[in-house]
Amino acid sequence: LLTNIAWVRAEVERPDGEVAPARRVPPLMGAAGLRYEPRPRAGRHGWYLELFTRFAGRQTRLHPSDESDLRICEDPDNPGDTYADRGQSCPGTKAWATLNLRGGYRLDQTLRVDLAATNLTDELYHYHGSGVDAPGIGVSASLVGSF
Repeated sequence: LLTNIAWVRAEVERPDGEVAPARRVPPLMGAAGLRYEPRPRAGRHGWYLELFTRFAGRQTRLHPSDESDLRICEDPDNPGDTYADRGQSCPGTKAWATLNLRGGYRLDQTLRVDLAATNLTDELYHYHGSGVDAPGIGVSASLVGSF
């Protein structure tokens, strides 16, 4: 079982004394999953398989300047404009979760081959404040060396 979770809550006091959420504070986010890795027998190298999710909650606590930030409050019906440009309140960043699969094989004490398939449900997701939507299924292979 593997998991990590991060949560930040920050506020700033403005010059007029009003307290507001800090700028671009990310929502609750993290990852959780299951990993299977059998114990290698003498003379054999080990392999592993993981099924995991990465996720982020919805972020609606916005600093007033976030309301005019295209990376956070772009109106999808009017690209290049924020909700504020239309006189509307920004709904914030939507929650999302991806389903991912990863596996690997240790070739020796210093070398490992990994294969991963990410976002298997083809979720359209957006890291808060990034300005980039991340749709699509991803496939990757890597050779990892350690010393």
